[in-house]
Amino acid sequence: MKRSFKILAFAGYLALTLTLLNLNVSEKTQAQFLSNDLVVHEWGTFTSIAGKNGVAIDWRPLTGTSDLPTFVYTSADKKGWRGSYHDPGKGRVAKVRMETPVIYFYTAKAMEVDVKVAFPSGSITEWYPQAGWANARFESGINWGKIKLLPNETPDYLREVADSHYYPARQTDSVAIQVCSADKTRIEREKFLFYRGVGDFELPLKVKLNGANVVLNTTQEKYSSKGNPGRNITNLILF
Repeated sequence: MKRSFKILAFAGYLALTLTLLNLNVSEKTQAQFLSNDLVVHEWGTFTSIAGKNGVAIDWRPLTGTSDLPTFVYTSADKKGWRGSYHDPGKGRVAKVRMETPVIYFYTAKAMEVDVKVAFPSGSITEWYPQAGWANARFESGINWGKIKLLPNETPDYLREVADSHYYPARQTDSVAIQVCSADKTRIEREKFLFYRGVGDFELPLKVKLNGANVVLNTTQEKYSSKGNPGRNITNLILF
């Protein structure tokens, strides 16, 4: 009997290095997760550049040389989307670069899950394996649809001669995943779901230098910790 669960991950409106996963599921589905011993981890970061006033400024995050294997899909590659594609262009101006989120799955039982990632005010620019879309314009997220979790298999994953920090991300005890094209002619296996993107939204935090001091502040009153205690900064890593 096939098991199918819906997993909804939201990536957006975060300013620091944070975990991005937010499972929006019913109590019934949560009980199914527990009964099937399914654990899902998502990890990733955002990069922004602050001006002298500490507020994030526009920049071109896609103009650099790619550090990914060539089999990773990009928004300019027709093969990556099922049916069509969207190309924001390498010269696109944005405030935020969503850096390499990966989603890992841990389970002792083979099963199928539906995975969709929402990225409000943003677009997905790189991903692997192949995916569907989040809406009609292929923006605001990515939808892998139904994928298989293969806890008892160790596939031969794609690997190129050139080294890449993409490959060490496979060194976990997460299970293999399998994604098929709609007509089953293209089958891809990987250790995780991988994606990157760019966004154009206001960050809740201002960061600027005052001599040797780093000054942190909120960008709007609505983000203030007085009016919204949930916005308190409890942990911070400064390089």
